[in-house]
Amino acid sequence: MCVVEFIHLDTFSVPGEMPAAYFLLIIIYVLRKEVDRWLRKHWKKRKGEFFLIGWWCGLLIMFIIEFKTHGHYAVPKRMIETCIWILIPFAATAVSKIVHARVKSDAQTVTEAISKTAKKALAKNV
Repeated sequence: MCVVEFIHLDTFSVPGEMPAAYFLLIIIYVLRKEVDRWLRKHWKKRKGEFFLIGWWCGLLIMFIIEFKTHGHYAVPKRMIETCIWILIPFAATAVSKIVHARVKSDAQTVTEAISKTAKKALAKNV
C-alpha cells in the first residue's frame, strides 16, 4: 500500500489505521513465539531481523528516490509510522532473548550446584 501511494499509481492513500493494525498482527505473532520460548517449546528458527531490515531498506530507498526526484515522489507518512511500529516488537524480542538466556544459564548453574551437592551427600553416605 505504501509503495502504491509512493509512486502515485492512483489517488490511493494508505489508511491511517494501517500501522496500528500491522503492529497488532506482529505483536500476536511475537507473543506466541515468546510464550513458546519461555515454555521451552521450540519453533523452527526464523530470522525476524531480515523482515525488519527489509522494511527499513524499503524506507531508505524511498527517501533516496524522494531526494533524487526533488520531492516529486514523497515518502508516505504511514510508511515511516509502520517502520517505527515494527521496530518496537523487534526490540522487545531482543530484550526477551537476553533475559531468557540469563534465566536459562542461572537455572543451569543452580541445577549443577544441586547435582554436585547430591553427589557429595551420596559419597558421604556410602
